[in-house]
Amino acid sequence: MKIPRQTIVRAASVTVCVFALAVAAGCNGVRRYPPPRFPDSAFHVEPDTDGAIRRIGATDSASRDLLRRPRNLLVLSGGGANGTYTAGVLAGWTESGSRPEFDVVTGISIGAIIAPFAFLGSQYDDVLVHNTNMRGRDIYRRRRLPALIWSDSFADSGPLQRRIDALITDELLAEIAAAHRTGRRLYVGTTNLDTKRQVVWDLGAIAAGNDPKRLDLFRKILLASAAIPALLPTVPIDIFVNGRRHTELHIDGGAAASLFLHRDMLQPDRATEPVTEQNVFVIVAKGLQQPNEPVERTLSRVAGESLSGVLHAQMEGDLRKVFSLARDSGARVHLAAIPSGFEKNSDSMAFDRKLMRQLFDEGFHSAATGECWQSRLPVDIEQEASPRPRRGVQFQLRESPPVDLKRGKG
Repeated sequence: MKIPRQTIVRAASVTVCVFALAVAAGCNGVRRYPPPRFPDSAFHVEPDTDGAIRRIGATDSASRDLLRRPRNLLVLSGGGANGTYTAGVLAGWTESGSRPEFDVVTGISIGAIIAPFAFLGSQYDDVLVHNTNMRGRDIYRRRRLPALIWSDSFADSGPLQRRIDALITDELLAEIAAAHRTGRRLYVGTTNLDTKRQVVWDLGAIAAGNDPKRLDLFRKILLASAAIPALLPTVPIDIFVNGRRHTELHIDGGAAASLFLHRDMLQPDRATEPVTEQNVFVIVAKGLQQPNEPVERTLSRVAGESLSGVLHAQMEGDLRKVFSLARDSGARVHLAAIPSGFEKNSDSMAFDRKLMRQLFDEGFHSAATGECWQSRLPVDIEQEASPRPRRGVQFQLRESPPVDLKRGKG
């Protein structure tokens, strides 16, 4: 029986599609070793130089006896291209001559990339200044359509990985390890996609550890913390539980928190030095106020503004938590954030070099003069306003009483 040509073509097309999907499935990421659920109180293990295994408490490293009570803590938020504002604040702070050495530094997303250099000190300000010249192509490369079939992201993070590899060297790791041994701490947050929870990494302990792959792990953590979901690929990180290998997928730390500070970072156990004054410096690479303007009914604008609202609400909650923890510990908070006029027209992933330079200059000049710092949250964030339930769609605004310019009263 003669098979019609059209049937043969269709069968061949289906075969090609099935083969392509099979290849895609085979090329999709790494082999997974799903980890069991285990409590945060689980012990880390680390080989000593002689090959023996020592147990390390999960909340700190074996060197925590050296931990000193922190005096100056720095908290860095995410913000994509807006991170040039953070870089400007740090460089301007150096210019003012009042920038302290930080006992604790935490970072999320772009804040995680900046954190190691802020931790080590002003001698690395040049690295931060150089970042103002970045473009989108220095961070990601968009995938072509065929590659999207087996990818978990719209873009490839190869350019960002190469940038991190060039910045994070063995020499830099040795400097961080030395600082860690004096009692200072460097923490970076990622999001475990499998558990949907934040993971905080003690980068100083990793740098000071004996793992022969610690440099690779350090770089992976920074890459993961900045891996914007869907845009950049997930980062697989192998862990070992009771000697068995498991693989976790990590993404942008901003998926779980916009910034972070934990109670034990302010009040560490077994600290060897008393402290009379603590200062928590928070740099937010975003505006504190959401723009109030009509939104165009287009897919991109509606999706973008909706996500912006979710992230802003998350940031407000994280800021309230930091201020609450600081207040309970008797610490003073100093907050710097992008003025609302800049944030209104910015796109955190646009990498507009002109805008990035403006943000850097704003951060630099306001920090050099000390004008960037505020000690309180805006009232609408601090009080977490609860809107009244609406009972309909008819409203009446009360008119403001006229002002008597002579007497200054209504």
